[in-house]
Amino acid sequence: KEVKSLADEIVSSARVDAERAAESGKEEIRRSVARRVQKAADQIAAAENSAIRQIKDRAVTVAIAAAADVMRSQMQPSDADALIDAAIADPKLRMH
Repeated sequence: KEVKSLADEIVSSARVDAERAAESGKEEIRRSVARRVQKAADQIAAAENSAIRQIKDRAVTVAIAAAADVMRSQMQPSDADALIDAAIADPKLRMH
């Protein structure tokens, strides 16, 4: 009878330990999934920011090219020379 009682106690203790280990494992899995989801969200946000930056850079390049085309088509050579001379004479525009 004493052996049976000891065996029951061991089995009961083992069940409690197994349940604790299972809960601990579930919690670790939850944390791991949360970390992975956060990492994926961060990577998506970084990719979106990069794409937006590239689009803005491209828009600036296109706008500058369009402005240059308009200036070339509408400006007389003498006006261009005058703008260049004014830029050279302006001390704010000089590079050190």
